[in-house]
Amino acid sequence: MLFAPNLPPLPPITDPILLQDCTALAEWIRKGKRSAEQVVSAYIQRAKAVNVSLNAMVDDRYEAAVREAREVDRILATLTETQREALKETKPLLGVPFTCKEVVMMQGMNHTGGLVTRKGIKANVDAEANTRLKQAGAIAIGVTNVPEIGIWCETTSTLYGRSNNPYDFTRTPGGSSGGESSLLSGCGTPLSVGSDVGGSIRMPAYFTGTFGHKPSPEWVSLINGAMFPEKVKNSRVLAIGPLCRSARDLTLTLEVMAPLKAKGLRSKVDKTNLSKVKIWWAEGLDTPIVSPTNAAQKKALKEAVTYLNQAYGARTERSDAWLSWEWLRFWCGFGRFTFGLLMMATVQKLSKVKEEPKNSPHYWKNKKKMLIDKLGSNSVLIIPMLPRHYYHNEILTNALDVSHTALFNATEMPGSAVPLGLDNEGMPLGVQVVALPDDDHLCMAVAEALEKKFGGWISPSPIAVK
Repeated sequence: MLFAPNLPPLPPITDPILLQDCTALAEWIRKGKRSAEQVVSAYIQRAKAVNVSLNAMVDDRYEAAVREAREVDRILATLTETQREALKETKPLLGVPFTCKEVVMMQGMNHTGGLVTRKGIKANVDAEANTRLKQAGAIAIGVTNVPEIGIWCETTSTLYGRSNNPYDFTRTPGGSSGGESSLLSGCGTPLSVGSDVGGSIRMPAYFTGTFGHKPSPEWVSLINGAMFPEKVKNSRVLAIGPLCRSARDLTLTLEVMAPLKAKGLRSKVDKTNLSKVKIWWAEGLDTPIVSPTNAAQKKALKEAVTYLNQAYGARTERSDAWLSWEWLRFWCGFGRFTFGLLMMATVQKLSKVKEEPKNSPHYWKNKKKMLIDKLGSNSVLIIPMLPRHYYHNEILTNALDVSHTALFNATEMPGSAVPLGLDNEGMPLGVQVVALPDDDHLCMAVAEALEKKFGGWISPSPIAVK
């Protein structure tokens, strides 16, 4: 493992609180195994410790968070055991700390988008997604680093500097939710709120070995959730969603963040019969304009598909032939634009491209229909999120590699990032699981199945819990 000069390695994890997911933390607090103050304080201390090397947290509300945690404990002390248990339904995240990327508004916290020209600007309200989490009892502890305006896949800005990958400080944690993914994997927060216009949830989750989910369009409210113009917000390519350290937390947090669309999501995931689900898979995008998937990623992907077939009886079929160059060039706007500030694959959708009339087979809506028709109902596609890991700034010369994720923003399909262990360099392996619009439960059912086999998130820090 390579460390950047003058940065100390992440300290060992000595407190078991830091190894629990949100589901477990909420249960510990309800049942009095740990107080909300203990949980929030543990994450604050950890966030301070790891931020020295990760440069992830850029503004905090630590003192206010501790006060709010004490108030939670005061209220819990007045309740009976039955009343406490009822909080599982009414306040499922009571006492659980969370963070969000800096472009997603958190009241009182920096809201600059990493721009020097906006230095000192604070959010005067919460994004609706954050409001939902707070209403469920979650306690905000701060906001994290983003690239400028949140439009790049490397988390760095002139205002805040560069965030580092907790597994190797010389590598990128991705973007634009890279501050969130870095802090989450380093155990500085148990729950992260990200946004995704071209892979900005799924890519960082892959780089840092965590789970992330880009929901179907209109599942999670975008109100005060990004700094993009209304054209982008209305295009259905942008989504707000969670990053977590367990697959089950994706379901829990989405039920909170998307109370209408995700109502009953836990039940739908539990009832999913994977033997009835068709598993399409591909090793990459089968085009010369993106990097080939490396051997370790290919091996992990094939092992995941084989496991789903052998353990659950899922039907599997390779799909490379129809994820072809002819499709990708139109989604990317390749040859028409010099650089995709809106993440390549969304350019055609967000622009008025005259070359492709609506009756053309290459018009994006027709491409979306072709893809959906090919996948068919009750099916998912398993495909790499990116071909490999990148050192800082290296992705500048491999920008079209983000087409692996941006393609599914353009086609409005939900996708989950699922970790699959570590490679021989100690870097996370992973895949994205993509489904048809509003079939988010299939992504999560597959994610939970793969977590059982491959172990999910693996700590980048030594664990010294007694």
